Amino acid sequence: MRLEFDLSEIKAVSNKILKKITHKIILFEGDLGVGKTTFIKEVCKNLGVNSFVNSPTFSIVNQYSSSQYNTIYHIDLYRINNLNEIFDSGIDEYFDNKSYCLIENPGKIHEIISYSHHRIKIIKKTKSDKRVIEFLN
Repeated sequence: MRLEFDLSEIKAVSNKILKKITHKIILFEGDLGVGKTTFIKEVCKNLGVNSFVNSPTFSIVNQYSSSQYNTIYHIDLYRINNLNEIFDSGIDEYFDNKSYCLIENPGKIHEIISYSHHRIKIIKKTKSDKRVIEFLN
């Protein structure tokens, strides 16, 4: 699935994507500033999170309570440099939790993730404020 949208349409696009979700681990790919966190905020709202959702770039993992799904983990691997840091920090243990794991900047995690997951890529169009979202699997 490939959708083009502007930020005013993010709620509708998030709903369309969530209808396709069958796995609880979702990898969000895209350049810095493309809107991954903004999109994840909307996904969290649709999953029943009522609290403030912000980027976990510095904390690496943010945990949110959901009225529908207990706990949702929002993970940003931007500052993770290698696989050892993933294992040393215990990030890999979140994947076996059966909770939603929304992962920004997944990078090298593709090499170790054995759990079923989805990949979503967000691209900013160069000549406008529009974004393209690709639901890759």
